[in-house]
Amino acid sequence: MPALIVVMALLVFLADTARAESLALERVVLSTGGVAYLEYEVEVEGDAVITFDVRLDQVDDVLKSFLVLDDTGGVGAVSLPGRQPLQDVFRDLPFSQAALASPVALLQALAGEEVAVTGPTEVTGCIL
Repeated sequence: MPALIVVMALLVFLADTARAESLALERVVLSTGGVAYLEYEVEVEGDAVITFDVRLDQVDDVLKSFLVLDDTGGVGAVSLPGRQPLQDVFRDLPFSQAALASPVALLQALAGEEVAVTGPTEVTGCIL
């Protein structure tokens, strides 16, 4: 069975969400700067999904230090659900979530929009 190691700096509280209790705390390292390094390990087979909850006030720190290692396979995705439905985030934008699939799709969705590029020379125009 491949081992998946999840490393987080700072204290993260795990909740029972889709087998989060199977994460085993393997190592704790405390720094003199007040940071705790916590290493959790879980063995998975096939396409497993591992979830855990993080307190809202710790999300920023966890995202800055979150690391997932898989010694035999690969990690398919790491995701963070937002506080509001994703369609609400895109409600006021001039493009949909699907437009983020590729640079070409985004440019097609923004056709007709005015843009400005700044740098040594500033250029303005319209996306065709």
